[in-house]
Amino acid sequence: MECIVESIKLYVSSVLPHLPEETVNSVSTRLADEIGVITISDLSLVTSEDLIDLKPIDRRKLLRVWKPSETQNVLPTVPESHSDASSSRQDEMKVDNPTENWGTFCIPWKQMPVKLMSALEAGERPTHL
Repeated sequence: MECIVESIKLYVSSVLPHLPEETVNSVSTRLADEIGVITISDLSLVTSEDLIDLKPIDRRKLLRVWKPSETQNVLPTVPESHSDASSSRQDEMKVDNPTENWGTFCIPWKQMPVKLMSALEAGERPTHL
């Protein structure tokens, strides 16, 4: 359960970087413990009422990200030849939900090298560590 809480914290912080850490913690814990979120894909089922700790505008921002529209699942295909590239029309390909298989993926942050974590926390680009 700790892994999903950490994943939710990272997700909330990336969408709402202005939120205090205390608020991010309470929202993430509530979603996991009380609402029952167990995978990242479960976030698409979260409602505004589930985010009572947040201001309405912040709720909307999160829900907009967590509930992708149909257009986000359509990707342009790459033309097969150079002559096709000159065409202004792009073919489209329907993509299944790409986040479906990532619902239980967890990054083992506590196992990462200290230098890498320090660089990330400082907002620096990691180099050869």
